[in-house]
Amino acid sequence: MHKLRIETKKRQLESFAKTKFKEYAMNKWQFKFSDEYPKSSCGHCVPEWKIIFMEISTIAKYKLPTLKDIVLHEFAHAIAGKKAMHGKEFRKVCKQIGCKGNRANNNYECYELRGKFSWQE
Repeated sequence: MHKLRIETKKRQLESFAKTKFKEYAMNKWQFKFSDEYPKSSCGHCVPEWKIIFMEISTIAKYKLPTLKDIVLHEFAHAIAGKKAMHGKEFRKVCKQIGCKGNRANNNYECYELRGKFSWQE
């Protein structure tokens, strides 16, 4: 049953991301899942590769509204641009798209990308 809930959440998040890609005219962007990054991380935006992804371990930890907020956090990174990091422009975009805009709060923590992934090579 636990695996079934994870698969259901994955499908819901993929659908949510697909809708947001269309809404924000982010052509050629992809949403993926990964289990190759440190488990303390939730999701990442990689503008150079036009990929937003979420850690599989995160899906089991949080309820769907929090997971959607994490996805929106990564969309805000994509829209604001890499130089915005978690600064003023990033927070402005978060508010515009309905994301809480938190870098670290009681629900989750997000960190900057520091690694390479097998699917990238």
